[in-house]
Amino acid sequence: MSIDKKTLEKEIDKLKKGLKKREKKSILCYKILKDNFEHLYPEVFSEVIEANIDEYNFINKIKELPSDIAKLILAKKIAKNLIESNEYKKALDIMRQVEKIQDKELYLLIGKCFYELKNFNEAKKYLEKIKDDRDKETLKILAETYSELGKSKEAGSLFVKIGDIDRAIKEFLKDNSIDKIMEYAEKASDELKLEVIDYLIKKGLIGKAKHIEENIKSESLRTIAKAKIEYNTEGIVQDVNKLREILKEAKYNKDLINMIISTYTKTRRYKEAIELAEKYKDISFSDNSIKLNIAISLKETGNELQATKILATLINSELKSNVKELLTEIKNTTKSDEVKELCEIVLKEDSFIKSLKNKLFKSKNFISEKISSIFGERAEIDSDTIDQIEEMLISFDISYNVVNKIINELKKDINSKNVKTKEDIKKFIKDKIYGILKPREGKLNLKNKPSIILVVGVNGTGKTTTIAKLGYLLKKQNLEVLFSAGDTFRAAAIEQLEAWGNRIGITTIKQKQGSDPGGVVYDSINIAISKNYDVVIIDTAGRLHTKENLMEELKKIRRVIEKLTNREPDEILLVLDALTGHNAINQAKYFKEAINITGIILTKLDSTAKGGIIVSIADKFDIPIKFIGTGEKIEDLEPFDAHKFVDALFD
Repeated sequence: MSIDKKTLEKEIDKLKKGLKKREKKSILCYKILKDNFEHLYPEVFSEVIEANIDEYNFINKIKELPSDIAKLILAKKIAKNLIESNEYKKALDIMRQVEKIQDKELYLLIGKCFYELKNFNEAKKYLEKIKDDRDKETLKILAETYSELGKSKEAGSLFVKIGDIDRAIKEFLKDNSIDKIMEYAEKASDELKLEVIDYLIKKGLIGKAKHIEENIKSESLRTIAKAKIEYNTEGIVQDVNKLREILKEAKYNKDLINMIISTYTKTRRYKEAIELAEKYKDISFSDNSIKLNIAISLKETGNELQATKILATLINSELKSNVKELLTEIKNTTKSDEVKELCEIVLKEDSFIKSLKNKLFKSKNFISEKISSIFGERAEIDSDTIDQIEEMLISFDISYNVVNKIINELKKDINSKNVKTKEDIKKFIKDKIYGILKPREGKLNLKNKPSIILVVGVNGTGKTTTIAKLGYLLKKQNLEVLFSAGDTFRAAAIEQLEAWGNRIGITTIKQKQGSDPGGVVYDSINIAISKNYDVVIIDTAGRLHTKENLMEELKKIRRVIEKLTNREPDEILLVLDALTGHNAINQAKYFKEAINITGIILTKLDSTAKGGIIVSIADKFDIPIKFIGTGEKIEDLEPFDAHKFVDALFD
């Protein structure tokens, strides 16, 4: 259909009035205008569509158009192009200029953009305006939005409407809507029915779990479901041989291996338990409950030494009481002096000090070897000895002011005969360092829910990895943790944090690189509140164009937190790298002047003989040291304890 320009422009006025009445003629006019837009306004169309137009230019261009309807059509054309290029912010800026025109497709496009930008509250507002049972696309995006906002029940109901039963049930599981779960579970996939059974077992609803198991069509999955119910009610699996056959092809290796090895152990089939553990050692030695059963089987087959070594790795786990009981039994019954001695060491040794000694061995050896080399064969303490001790402490990255105080006090004690030997000097230095560190011990403040932890520091200090370690530590304490990817400036920072989150099972809220960090933080806190998270850990940029820019960005993030929670962040933790020596002190000074630092995390203490920087920081700043990083593994973040730290360093 084509129409001349003059006739079409006359129809525009009718169209504007007609749309309000929803007349058939108005809809026809709209279609005519839309189909002929390119020919009717060729200059405007080509300039706008071909150019990478911004909001300002668009406002100028739409002034050339004679009606709001023409402007609406143009806005949607441009917005769709921008959305295809993932330019959601630009698309929003364009569409917000014409949103006064009530248009269902426009609301859908705006809602989509807000959803992609993780602004779920705004997405919800626009998508709810066009909620329509016949429009699956709208319902799907709205359901996803409800899910992100923690409205799992509403999300589940919408997923039911669009026929995505599996996704609906996952939402009902989050909401603990048992009636809804049971209503739709029979229509779910067999794989999801297994998830439902796991959920019902944890809730103690064994009867309901059995009902779901009876409706699983796949024979192998039904066998697994039946085994799960048996294992959690009777402690063993009856048809263990059939379960082992399924294990050859099943995707649920970890669960199956645990049930089979546990059944073998409890029915005294110890050799079969060990054989299976060896066959699937990559899986069986990654789960503590499986490891405990392997240790029991090894003990019962006479391999007490190997059993004890496995138990030693579990002494600090959630199975600690069972492990101690088994170690005590082995110690009391073994005829091997080696096994008995190992049991005693594991039972008596403080695992924190033991691991810390291993991780700080470079710093520890540095101090011990230096003091020994200073004395050599000499017994007396002279001026050369004191000078060398002073050099040792400075080379250990303890600041000159601290070293000077220690040396002056050491001289007084030497003159008064309180310090006479190498061991006296070692004890003197140890006591002085402990006296500096002890007042700086600090615990994490997690009184509020959600507790907001802002992590700051320059690039390269291990900030993002430290966030992952902290999240892992808190998750082990059964806290629900959320990551906020607020470092939108450094390339790959978002992906790095998200990868860590996926690895340890923590959700990461993010936006595109270069987006506003305040927006990411805003969305993260809203989601944490709506979904009842315990802790939000926020990553931040470590470098912008100038120091002033960086600090202003951090202050802005803090203001966003204060606006949403009516309080300052519960923690502002500064990550410092022990490798940087006295640069770490400058960084601490720099951040402390700009933002209210509540705690310090000192990283990379495993890779340097200069761990004394922690002493310098503790002496100079009245800031608690809350954690130390002692390695590259996810568990290598330790709450700072001055006594244990100094013991590990010197003893």
